[in-house]
Amino acid sequence: DRTSDLETEANLTRYESIIKSFIELLVANYRKEHKVDFYSSRLNISDHYLIHIVKRITGQTVTDFIYEMLYSDARTLLMHSKLSIQEITSLLHFSDQSSFGKFFKRKAGLSPIDFRKKKTDYLSVCRADIPVYLSPTILILLIWSVRLCSSSAVNSKSAAHMFSCRWANLVVPGIGTINGF
Repeated sequence: DRTSDLETEANLTRYESIIKSFIELLVANYRKEHKVDFYSSRLNISDHYLIHIVKRITGQTVTDFIYEMLYSDARTLLMHSKLSIQEITSLLHFSDQSSFGKFFKRKAGLSPIDFRKKKTDYLSVCRADIPVYLSPTILILLIWSVRLCSSSAVNSKSAAHMFSCRWANLVVPGIGTINGF
């Protein structure tokens, strides 16, 4: 219902509204758009203002969110698809395989090939009896998505819908276990 969407949107603070829009843009575009200026221009705000708002509200940078989405997707593709490293590089819009490899190795500590061989993706299982590990950045994205999704203003393509699993034990490095999430 469009009317209730507008009323709910009006209840969000300006910063929350920008965060909501940023998350929706991020989920829809992170594979192709890796630069802050894409998101800020789509939101009709300056790069500096978007960076400021995201950092102030979430404690993470815009780039942290973009890179964490790319890294999470790369892990999933490496573990659960038969796509070659080159195909994943192309799908995630890295300029070349070397750039993707360097990006992935910085995040995982392993090359994409070694990661695929090792098969230690701890996000690969979506079962309540197995702890799930999330980075603090993805946890923040998840929490904001759930918070924003609780309002009717978020459509079915929102960030919250990409997290279709329900976890009984959510393990966050440096924070610990959150039960019954």
